[in-house]
Amino acid sequence: MFLIHGKRNVIIKTYSNNLEYCKECRAFDLHIMIYQEYYHFFFIPFFPVGAKTAHILCNNCAARAGSSQMRMEYEKQTRSPIWMYTGAVLILGIPLFAIISNLIIG
Repeated sequence: MFLIHGKRNVIIKTYSNNLEYCKECRAFDLHIMIYQEYYHFFFIPFFPVGAKTAHILCNNCAARAGSSQMRMEYEKQTRSPIWMYTGAVLILGIPLFAIISNLIIG
């Protein structure tokens, strides 16, 4: 039997920050990307695994920017998207639908 499953890293949110500056070029143009890993089965996401990770880059010089406190702040405020739970909702929803439809019809 051929099963396709595994983990995948995906960008869940992007931000733009014009209040903090890059320490390399002093430009006030930072791009923040929040990544999170999720488990999939047949390319259907089931649930997020691991912690969120923030990557802060300068749009001007492409250098890594931002302090660890800034990264933790963005990681904390970003929520996992609902689509990451699609597989779990399907697994729980199909039997629930069958039970309810059986009670209504039967």
